[in-house]
Amino acid sequence: MVNMILELYKRFTKNFEHIKTNQQYFLRTVLVPVAWSNQGFVRLITMVLFVAVTACSSIEQATNSILPKTPPSILYAAVVADEPTAVLTARDMLARGGNAADAAVALYFTLAVTFPSQAGIGSGGTCMVYDPKVRTVKVLDFSNTSRGVIGDKLSIPMSVRGMAWLHARFGRLSWGSLLNRIASIAREGVTTSRGFINDLKSEVPRLANDATALSLFFDRLGSPFGEGIILQQIELGAVLGNIGARGAGVFYRGALAKRIISIARTQGQKIDQTVLGIDKPRWLNAKEIRIKGKSIFLPVTENQNRAAVFWQRFSQKKDLPFLKTRTGAIDLAKTLGPASAEEATPNVGSGFVVVDGGGLAVVCSVTTGRKFGTGKFLPGLGFALSPINGNRSNALLLAIDSQNQKFLFGASGYSSAAGSTALTGVAARVLLASAGSLQQASDHPRAHIKHDGSIILEKVSRAEKTETVDYSNTNISHVRSIGRINALYCPSGLPPASRGNPACQVKADRRGYGVGTRFKKDIRDKD
Repeated sequence: MVNMILELYKRFTKNFEHIKTNQQYFLRTVLVPVAWSNQGFVRLITMVLFVAVTACSSIEQATNSILPKTPPSILYAAVVADEPTAVLTARDMLARGGNAADAAVALYFTLAVTFPSQAGIGSGGTCMVYDPKVRTVKVLDFSNTSRGVIGDKLSIPMSVRGMAWLHARFGRLSWGSLLNRIASIAREGVTTSRGFINDLKSEVPRLANDATALSLFFDRLGSPFGEGIILQQIELGAVLGNIGARGAGVFYRGALAKRIISIARTQGQKIDQTVLGIDKPRWLNAKEIRIKGKSIFLPVTENQNRAAVFWQRFSQKKDLPFLKTRTGAIDLAKTLGPASAEEATPNVGSGFVVVDGGGLAVVCSVTTGRKFGTGKFLPGLGFALSPINGNRSNALLLAIDSQNQKFLFGASGYSSAAGSTALTGVAARVLLASAGSLQQASDHPRAHIKHDGSIILEKVSRAEKTETVDYSNTNISHVRSIGRINALYCPSGLPPASRGNPACQVKADRRGYGVGTRFKKDIRDKD
């Protein structure tokens, strides 16, 4: 018994040298006398319990040093995206102790399952990340490239590797834990959303000619699925499970990569295996513009340079009435100027924003180049590659309080010049004109100037036609909607000053079918 207690004492006490020095004293003055006294048994049990409690305390300290408890501020978070199930998945990752990067990765891969028309795993894109620890904004460019494609009309899929890079640099949860759950969603089935079904109906003639797409998205009678149907994608689930178990590299270099190349070749889609393995994303510096105590960050692209000129031009003006009127939408578009080139595939892609209570913010835009990519779904794999996307614009913007280094605003939309124009309008009305709310700024009518100088303007309801607009000598056409911008705005900034709910506004664009949510996990203080 004495030897056993000594062994326990040695095992769970930090200072082993102290044990060695005082071992004889411990035997002589404590254990031996109490073992033979009338109360020896009680004292012995008390000592064993004391040692056990000390051991538990040591184990708890060691565990907390390896897996630190989530800081209270991290327990607040906000998410906005184009598809409800993806938002719920991101929220669940945050509830498990993940940060904004974990949630963004999970959100994207869920979109690949639930919204493959706009964000399949054959896509590419761009993310901006604000890291409050080092107070910098980085751009992760994983855009589709045509390098290594034999022939034309096809691009290298980069989103899987892009998400892996985002997770490797900023993630907290394990890669496998993120992907395994999403693989299960694909295999077990998920309820189809309105946004996906609308895309599916618009592409019926093209998809009906592809046997794999026909088996995935159509019923036995050859009709496309309707809203609320359970969509199972067993083959895609197997691909995601493989990526989760073996890492993103298997998609580019391993056995899975060889299958992708081989199966694509049978469909006339040729990709160079070497280039697929070595083509990598890039970490870049964001373009910063300081305006009235705010730092606005943009990715460095040609169309975003138009936006940068706009911000610099109006940063010092106090009154910007053109941002508050319907005619101002045209004035804003004229200020930005025309797009640099004609867009062959406008209005395709998906944007999402995630921020946690620590202030880590991730803003991403991904695109398949065309709805459902090439439209040729790979048999046995369940996804489509993407056509070449010549459009290099990215509808991304992130703003912080430059004095307190807190996240203020993040917005993203589909990757196009029109999307960039729409985003600039929303951000300007929030950050410059103080439109009153993010919802009002988002719902405001939009305009865009095409590469040839013609103007497209959103249709408005009769109730909104309160202004007289002179369209004489102007080439204006009307469209149903311009852009699809999802945004978050926290006027007081994140991280919050207290554990109360920050006054953050979450807005999924009414031009789409997305949702936004604010998440707060209540905890009790322990004294």
